[in-house]
Amino acid sequence: VNENSKVKHEIDKLSERCDDIFKTIAGELTGSMKLFDLKKPFPSPALYDEFLLEEKQITQKSIDDITNTINENIAKIRSYESIIKTTQKSLEDLRKVEGKCPICQSEITHEKHAQLQDDYESEISQNKQLIVKLEDTNSKLKCDLKVKQEYLDKLLSVKIDVIKSYDEEYRKSSNEVKEKQKLLPEIEKVEAKFI
Repeated sequence: VNENSKVKHEIDKLSERCDDIFKTIAGELTGSMKLFDLKKPFPSPALYDEFLLEEKQITQKSIDDITNTINENIAKIRSYESIIKTTQKSLEDLRKVEGKCPICQSEITHEKHAQLQDDYESEISQNKQLIVKLEDTNSKLKCDLKVKQEYLDKLLSVKIDVIKSYDEEYRKSSNEVKEKQKLLPEIEKVEAKFI
């Protein structure tokens, strides 16, 4: 009778532990709903892990793409700024000389001088507009980048290894309960012989 009670007590303790672990896992999986705005929780830690891995890869690639685009735009802005600087220098040189080409010093008409001045001013204006567009694009991209980085941080904050270890412990304890429950009829038979 003692052995039977002992096994039943162990089963009760293990079952209690299983319930606690199950609640912890369920809480984590349900928490994932809130964390990632999902309609239903993940049915298992393995699927949650799969989701996290895929989301991390997708989000990191998106972050890398946005960062590359921002850097490309910065390089273009620097190039346009250089063009503006060079063109402004040419415009200043043109304004210093009347009737001559500032580059080759050959004689030019007043109309040609005015046309060159208009061309330089137009080129400066166009490049300034391109810079404004790229800066605006980069500003929007930086906002997107911030959102993606916050999402990645959220993904990285999930302690999936802890959840998986709880799941493993739950499976182990559940199997142990089943094994001990299988022993009960045998113990009862043995104990019945002594009664």
